[in-house]
Amino acid sequence: MLQMIATDMDGTLMDEQGEVEHERLSHILDQLDQRGIPFVIATGNGYSRMAHVLGDLKDRVTLVLANGARILEKGGSSSESVAGRKSWCKRSCSI
Repeated sequence: MLQMIATDMDGTLMDEQGEVEHERLSHILDQLDQRGIPFVIATGNGYSRMAHVLGDLKDRVTLVLANGARILEKGGSSSESVAGRKSWCKRSCSI
């Protein structure tokens, strides 16, 4: 059973111009939400770049930003401390 999807941004979700197909991603997120499957985007980018690229979709995913230095969980919880990031990783890996 599929329990989580995690993906990179550059060259995966974003095209060569650094854009995301919002309508397509929104449809995918709708389907994952119906199945209770979390969608995680891991990137070396910071929050401001991801907010610009994802728009409102940023609130529908968990973001692992700046190569793991910051984690923003779907729904708004933020982990910037080492302990907070470790806790998120343990919860996520036990899914």
